[in-house]
Amino acid sequence: SWQKLSLRRESEGTSNAIITDQDEHLPQFCKCLEQVMLCKFKASRRSMFGISKLELWQMFLMLSKHCRNQNLTRFYDDIIERIKRCNKLKTYQGRGRAFIRLALTKGLLSEVIETLVTSTLVTSFYESESILQSHRLKSDVMKILKQVSEAKFDLILTNISFLDESWIIPIHKLVQIQNSGDVGLLVRHIDNRAVVVKIEPHSPAANTDIEPGDVLDQVFGESLYRVRVGTINEIMRRYRNQSIPILVIKKNLANGLPFDPIASRLDQIYKTDKLAISKEKPESNPQPKPVTNGASCRLPSVDETPVQAPDDGSLYSATYLGSASMGKKGDKAFIEEGIKIVIDRDQPEITVTIELNEGYATVKNKSKNEPIFHFSYTEISSCGRLTSYPGLFAFIAGDTTCTISENFTCHVFKASSEEMAKTLLGYLVEGFSRTCWSGHYCSELQFSDRLYNVISEDIAIA
Repeated sequence: SWQKLSLRRESEGTSNAIITDQDEHLPQFCKCLEQVMLCKFKASRRSMFGISKLELWQMFLMLSKHCRNQNLTRFYDDIIERIKRCNKLKTYQGRGRAFIRLALTKGLLSEVIETLVTSTLVTSFYESESILQSHRLKSDVMKILKQVSEAKFDLILTNISFLDESWIIPIHKLVQIQNSGDVGLLVRHIDNRAVVVKIEPHSPAANTDIEPGDVLDQVFGESLYRVRVGTINEIMRRYRNQSIPILVIKKNLANGLPFDPIASRLDQIYKTDKLAISKEKPESNPQPKPVTNGASCRLPSVDETPVQAPDDGSLYSATYLGSASMGKKGDKAFIEEGIKIVIDRDQPEITVTIELNEGYATVKNKSKNEPIFHFSYTEISSCGRLTSYPGLFAFIAGDTTCTISENFTCHVFKASSEEMAKTLLGYLVEGFSRTCWSGHYCSELQFSDRLYNVISEDIAIA
């Protein structure tokens, strides 16, 4: 992959040119580099909360303690904290990729890897058969990385919102819209992204480069990744009668081809809602253009806004309705049974806070600020809700990792709205997908994931 990148630059007489995100070979090189670093990477570790999945980001964090090079130490001090604070990256995978891009830009990637292979961490994170523990293969990798470090990279470090999903960097545009009350945008929240589905004619938005299918990435400096429905309107109300700076991620790449992470969301809108869509297709895009029917729904109340948890998670308020022992029944098919058991028992309700973090969920008694229970995502076997009980949602968890547990409990909650119930379910599913590694119940969450993805309403930005 690096040879392709180098040979192309040499053939064009640009061997000394700066490598940018516009280079079509760069994403493949980064992907191959990531695959090398993940080869025989120890996928999990056991802790008091069960088995959790390991990612490169966690290794990079620990590697900072092994730096001996002064330049590398400064790099870690600055960049690690910068990535930690970035609210556009929500997964360890995305943060790890951001780290690699920053290391390439600083010309320090070879030093990072050399520090790794000469430290004790290499045996902690890698199997003995890994590339980075093989003397011959490790030597070949380091030779290539020395060449890489001699090249000059100028990568955009702010356009990283989709690193959680892809190495390809999409087109990122800043547009200004006059916020006079109704900007003329209709968006839909699909897989935690604010997708534009309609632009009203003769509106302020109609005079910009925003198109249906684009994703709103940031408004007034606030990231829109994983925000709840209604957040955009709240931001707009705070800055009424001002010019609105909006960062937009375009649905198509510079070569005219669709950006896959956005294309998959547009496909969901088209297939699940069967909207009145124009049959015209972009010449390079096999998927239809989505256009909404203009429907809107009531905005959730302000008190549904998640606040930041102490360790960079999200904190939500809800009502805990109780639990039901399910025995060996951890499958999603028993969610309905568990909810009905709890409702029939009419147990005392408790106002709680639900803290969702990278690897676990904690439920606390809100008035006493005392934990009621604490679960690793690997212990949660399934989650879902019943449309006949709006606002209610539940998850089933084992007394140990769900793949080996034989004693499951269904926990039932009531959110402040149906939309918030869907939001919380979505975060539970994502938490599970970040930490699960194998087993019988891993596929069961696809049901809840699809439920969250497709039952989504159009929200007019006013």
